[in-house]
Amino acid sequence: MNLENFEKEVIQAIRSLPPEKKQEALEFIEFLKRRVAQDAPNRLKGLWKNLEVDILDQDLLNCKREMWSSFPRDPNK
Repeated sequence: MNLENFEKEVIQAIRSLPPEKKQEALEFIEFLKRRVAQDAPNRLKGLWKNLEVDILDQDLLNCKREMWSSFPRDPNK
């Protein structure tokens, strides 16, 4: 099922609910959005949480800067 069809199916399902259940559905969606937002920053750290490695956001930023510093900006150079 592609995304467009999936979204249409979700909308149809919500429309078929009584008003109080529509509110519950909205609250659940908001809950899922918060959970995704909370999980996002911890994914990388979660990969090695048992290895007693402490990686700060600044460490990751520094690694990204170092990695991209020698990457050519202009393809004609």
